[in-house]
Amino acid sequence: MCCSEKDEAFKFIFNAVKESVYEIYKVDYQPTILVADASDAITNGFKEVFEQLSQRVMCWFHMKKAYEDHESFTAIKNPHKDNIRQDIYTLQLSESKEIFDSAYGLFKKKWNKVHSSVDEFLIYFDKVWIYQHPGW
Repeated sequence: MCCSEKDEAFKFIFNAVKESVYEIYKVDYQPTILVADASDAITNGFKEVFEQLSQRVMCWFHMKKAYEDHESFTAIKNPHKDNIRQDIYTLQLSESKEIFDSAYGLFKKKWNKVHSSVDEFLIYFDKVWIYQHPGW
């Protein structure tokens, strides 16, 4: 656990991992995929230590907890809430960005204009989980 959400703290942690892997296995550890929450400090620390970040993946646990606690989701009544949750669970199983993008388009088409509370959730979901960090 890191007590500070600063770039330098994560740079220190990633350096420790890289150095430990080298000491134990004599391998220049260079991961290119990062799975983490939305912290820019984690991403920046990773980029400073490792040569390339080809893909940034949002941690499913953090994403799930955040959207389910958001007021736009809690305002949705069942059965819509349970069905949206199930659709999001299915989306996160996408095997590629292309599949995800296609499935997300169908998700939005399905849920668009169902109820005003769902519209508010879709706006939030787009802004925070889909378009907040382009290029990830």
